[in-house]
Amino acid sequence: MTDLEITRLCAESMDLDVEFIDDQRVWIGTDSDDVSYDYAPLTDDAQCMALGKSDPVLFSIVVREWAYEHLEGRECDLNRLACTAFAVQQQARKK
Repeated sequence: MTDLEITRLCAESMDLDVEFIDDQRVWIGTDSDDVSYDYAPLTDDAQCMALGKSDPVLFSIVVREWAYEHLEGRECDLNRLACTAFAVQQQARKK
């Protein structure tokens, strides 16, 4: 999956209104008519934590995997692990 696909699926799992996707970003609409914002949980810690709060069980599994990778001395990105897990889950729900 590309970063844009992961991000779009994360937005869908949060029931956010995806307004459009350009070459590098997923834009989310708000209740205001002309206001949208860049949704980027792969790089934005607050957005990733909000994603995690939407399914604490899945997020706890991701955090455990992240901790294990660090104990083994391997670098891994918590945001990427979480977003990928949520994207895969959302993709499975759509089938």
